[in-house]
This record gives sequence, C-alpha cells and structure tokens, in this order.
Amino acid sequence: MTTKAVDLPHLRSVVLAGHAGAGKTTLAEQLLFKSGAIPRLGRVDDGNASLDFEAEEQKRKESLGVAVASLEHGGYAITIIDTPGYPDFVAEVVSGFAAADSALIVMDASSGIEAGLETAVGLARSVGHPACFVIDKCDRENADPSSALDALRAAFGTKIAPLQLAIGAADAFSGYVDLVHRKAWRFDGRTEVEIPIPNELAGEVARRRDQLLEAAAEADDDVLTKYLEGEEISDAELEACLRKGVKESVLAPVLVGSAHAGIGLRGLLDAFIRYLPSPAAEGPASALDRTGKAVEVAPDTLVAARVVEHQA
Repeated sequence: MTTKAVDLPHLRSVVLAGHAGAGKTTLAEQLLFKSGAIPRLGRVDDGNASLDFEAEEQKRKESLGVAVASLEHGGYAITIIDTPGYPDFVAEVVSGFAAADSALIVMDASSGIEAGLETAVGLARSVGHPACFVIDKCDRENADPSSALDALRAAFGTKIAPLQLAIGAADAFSGYVDLVHRKAWRFDGRTEVEIPIPNELAGEVARRRDQLLEAAAEADDDVLTKYLEGEEISDAELEACLRKGVKESVLAPVLVGSAHAGIGLRGLLDAFIRYLPSPAAEGPASALDRTGKAVEVAPDTLVAARVVEHQA
C-alpha cells in the first residue's frame, strides 16, 4: 500500500483488544487484505499472518506483542494496533491503548464475558477511550451472537448499543442487518450483497433497534425527547447521536461478523469511519516545555509524538 498524506479528520487509530483466541489477529489480517494493504491473506494457524511476524509468535501461533499496520478505506487512513490476549502480556495491551485514539474490543460469539475482554473494557474506561465491540466467530460451532450481545448488556449496561443483528448463527450465519439504516447484507462467498431484511427477523430487528435508539438518545437531549415521545428519528440524526455518544463514551456500539470467513468486514471499516473519532476531535493537550512553562500541544503534534515513541 502506498502511504499518502491525510489530514487529521481522515485519520483513525484503533487498538484491537480482547481475550486470547477471540480472533483479533485474524480480524486484522482480513481487514488489511480486504482494503488491499497486503497482497495475500495469511493465517495465524499457518504461521504466516502479517502481524505475527516474530519467530516465536509464528511457532506458538499466538500474538506475544503489539503489532501495528495501516490501511486505507474510503479516503481514510486507518491504523490498526493488534495486541495479545494472554494476561502475561498485559503491558503490551496497555501500550497499545496509549498509542490509539479508539478501541475495538473483540468477543468470541461462542463464549461469555471472559477475563481478557473485561481487562480491555477496564483499560478503555481508565484512559477514556471511545470503544466499540465486535462479536466475532459468529459462524463457529455453538456460536450465539444474540446471547453474546445480551451478555455484554448484562455485564456493562444499556450503553451497549447493538449496531448490527446477525442473520443466522453457527453454520447458518450468513450476514447481518444494519440497524441504523435498516438494510440487510449477506455474504455470497466473495462479497457482501444487499438483500431484503428476512421476515423472520422483523420482531428481533424492531427490538434491537429500540435498544440502539435508547442508548443513542442518551447522547442528545433533542433526540431523547423524540424517542420518549415516539417520534421518528432519521438515519442522519441517529448517526450523529452515535458519533457524539461514542466520542463521549456514553455508548459502545456492537457489530457482528466472522473474521475467519470474511463476513462483516465492510461494515466494520465503515463503522470506524462513521462513528470513531479522529485525532482532530481530541483538542489540544496541556504539557510543560523545557523551562517548565505550561503550553498547549496541538493534536497533529500529539499524533506525531505517538508515532515517534512507538518507532523508538
């Protein structure tokens, strides 16, 4: 991929965190391949995933440290910071959070709330990072994306906002419903194609969209009034609410997919752009110069400093 200059509003940096084995590195590999950043798709189990480049990682078939890669999507430059899931390497996860503006917390659809996921949520809260979740491995045996979403809401409250609804589960998982725009997408083996929302999901779509609206309304008083009075909330209003709510950590959207099968990648990349904040949204930071005088540091300087620190 050719790197080109991009202004701050068109930058995103996302740390991937979660329990060991949730699929973080496979997801990163698929996103890089989908966007054209790498020419071939590697696999963790084959020892040739792009971000597991250390010999020991390839031997053990697991991430042991932080790995960074960049991709382009829709005119935006997105930096992905992959982190290990095992608690022995939590220092690496902490450094990954320090280098990113946002967090994507990866959950296995066939598991409950695991320790690595709780650690990731705790880190996101401690550093004040906007975060979203992706329920991965929805095509895995015993996967239950709906129960996984309910587990997230039970553990972390109604601020967990379903952005997508899985179509099927385990062997029957084939796509998702976009609850914001009320569109359905099915993976045909090569790409995601739009389909009518399946009739059998109509009730579940209505229930999950109401959960989304309830969470989003907390970010905007006008939208909250509309929600309480039963008025229609437009897609544009809902998108704006989600952006504001994510930036202020009022809510955390939840997406679904299968990194192994390549399902949900486009929707995830679009969500990075639509809902996660850019460095320009941070505003200046306070610091001390060499003389001890208080100064303000601009966002572009902070981004440059993070890159230099990581490279060091």
